[in-house]
Amino acid sequence: MECAMKDVEDNSYSIRAATKKGNSCFRKRHPDLTIRTAEGLDRDRAVMLRPSIVTDFYDNLEKLYNAYEYGPTKIWNYDETGVQAAGHSIPGFYLFKDKRQLKNYIANCEPEACMAAQPHAWMTKELFLNWLYHFARSVLGGVSPTNRHLLIFDGHRSHVALTTIHEAKSLGIDLLTLPAHTSDKLQPLDVSVFSPFKTHFKTERSKWMAKHPHIEIRRTKLAELASKAF
Repeated sequence: MECAMKDVEDNSYSIRAATKKGNSCFRKRHPDLTIRTAEGLDRDRAVMLRPSIVTDFYDNLEKLYNAYEYGPTKIWNYDETGVQAAGHSIPGFYLFKDKRQLKNYIANCEPEACMAAQPHAWMTKELFLNWLYHFARSVLGGVSPTNRHLLIFDGHRSHVALTTIHEAKSLGIDLLTLPAHTSDKLQPLDVSVFSPFKTHFKTERSKWMAKHPHIEIRRTKLAELASKAF
């Protein structure tokens, strides 16, 4: 371990090896610090972020845009939420871990919200198709072959079933998938919307738990907090 030592007289810094005692004292003053090995960019992500692959994605985006001239209200990004380039969103589609839907957990959520149950709370081909119908119903002004909308999302296998592709085309929804392992870099709203939403949700959940320290938070309340955060 090395440390920077300041020379008071000439106001400069030099690098010297830290002594064992100095290292120990420094660790005691900063107990929150941990020693970790530096990690490089994940190999799969590094490969998929090659300029040729990223360029292909933007070329496909440009072709679709030139063909249909989407306005900002017709370009959507799907992840945990559906949000368009103009900043509007559709009502939530809440997915709960359960074998079957036994109770209405979204009674206190936004109007027109939907819910579904899955044993592992995983998105499946069938559930994504249901979400696609929910999306088509929820878009202000409607979606149709003459009023097309662009949906950008990751290429998870549950999103790209042949049935889904055909249904999207018939509904008037053009699908554009992000290259694999690149959503953290290329997803349009990952930083500006999805990340703040998760932060707000955690804040709302923490506030509720602080007020009700001895009460288990139920699914209905979690859904309500998620709706409030968004």
